[in-house]
Amino acid sequence: MLELQYRAQIADCRLLPTKVISTISSFLPVPDLKSCSLLNSTWKRVTRSYLDVLLPTSLSPNNLAHYVGLARTGSLYPANVCLSIPPYSTYEDMRPHLDSIFGGANFKTLTKLSIELPLNYDLRHVAYLTVKFCESLKNLKSLEWRPVMCGMSRLTSDDEWKELFPTGVAYPGSLVSFVVNVVQAGCNNPDISGWIRDTVNTLIPEILTFPGHIRHLGFVDATSVMRDDNVTLPELTFLSVKSSMTPAVASNPFSSVKNYGNLTTLEINAVTETDDITENILSLLAPQLENLCISGVLNVDPVKKPPDQEYLFLPILPRLKVLRILQRQFSLSESSTWFRPRLYLRFASGERLRYSEQFPVLGKLVVHVVPCHMGRGWDVPAENLHLEATMLLLQETFLAEGVLPSETVTNLDIPFRENVGRMKLRRRCDCDGACACWGWKEDDALNFYERVATIFPNVRYDVLHRLRRNERTANIAKFTNFGKKLGIWNDDEIKEMNFV
Repeated sequence: MLELQYRAQIADCRLLPTKVISTISSFLPVPDLKSCSLLNSTWKRVTRSYLDVLLPTSLSPNNLAHYVGLARTGSLYPANVCLSIPPYSTYEDMRPHLDSIFGGANFKTLTKLSIELPLNYDLRHVAYLTVKFCESLKNLKSLEWRPVMCGMSRLTSDDEWKELFPTGVAYPGSLVSFVVNVVQAGCNNPDISGWIRDTVNTLIPEILTFPGHIRHLGFVDATSVMRDDNVTLPELTFLSVKSSMTPAVASNPFSSVKNYGNLTTLEINAVTETDDITENILSLLAPQLENLCISGVLNVDPVKKPPDQEYLFLPILPRLKVLRILQRQFSLSESSTWFRPRLYLRFASGERLRYSEQFPVLGKLVVHVVPCHMGRGWDVPAENLHLEATMLLLQETFLAEGVLPSETVTNLDIPFRENVGRMKLRRRCDCDGACACWGWKEDDALNFYERVATIFPNVRYDVLHRLRRNERTANIAKFTNFGKKLGIWNDDEIKEMNFV
């Protein structure tokens, strides 16, 4: 019967109007879009338009001929392209192929482009023509520069660096997002790689010009431009500052906020150490932020006490409405069954968080685990372990003992697990007496959702109330089993008391 009902639901989905299918597709992640594309030709056509935007088409000298053939038959309409120009190729060799791919109707469909910029003196004309190529993409909305130091003929003088870019670059008026990613600019040698990144960062303000009309700006290992008082971006609303190796948040503070007066959304990495916390970018932007995302949170060994410099200080955020914490899916812990998120928070409101002072208008708190591809040799921990780590992180910060309830939070987006009362959560250490190890203390696991309801009384989810009932049932069952073992009462007496 259930199978027949399922088939009927699938049949109904196949007959949905195109407009409805498009609306549904706009909310679906990539795996679901791929599954829905198999329903029929209508779903395939609609979901493909979304997949073309979400998934980049990777172009390089090795596959250009294939895509040229698709472009000539009219079956290629790329919207999101990642273009690689290896040091052994030349732009002149690739230009005819690129003209074929992006010519005609295809030319108008490209809205998102990620492109390598070779930092090599012998290939400076390649970089120059690459920039000129981007100028011609009139419908381009998102652009990512990926400087790559390649070959032995590296740039040495400032003049050579400046030859990479033409002066007065005319970016398309449609461009709203600009990202500079120098993660790949270095090499495998940490010392040389660090020097290369420092060099790139020093000269970025000189060789790069930023269109004044962009609204989203992102940096990966490249924040030097934020220290340039001459850069004014009046329409900028979103800033992303990420670091792959060093703490980008604290080490490269910018000196002026006046040039970014409309900036309300900030994304930062979970820092591994802090330099001068009172001067970092978060503190400077705190009075105007409405959305804050702390991403890239790693999972590490929980028994090691973090040094003071690894704590992230959150200043008073008077306008913050949404706070997101994104954990990475893999773990760096020596144990595959016990780890903690590498995020250690301190609040300006005091040792114990005071919502009314720290986040007076906070309405939404999000804590998610984000899938990430780490290649071979990395094991992805089980889902219940991530859930446990998330619960423990909340217990020591936003749900800690002594924290007063928040009257403003109405949306709590965290993993909700129905059978939390049956999870085998334990301290997992051999400490005698008082224990300072990171983990569950006594029966905290069985009171998690009760604690959520206490701290966030205005989060009125049906699922939350159901989980609280499950927790209470689990606590009662534990209590009655304990009494039964001690011979305090038998099964009949337990039933008469309506415990179960």
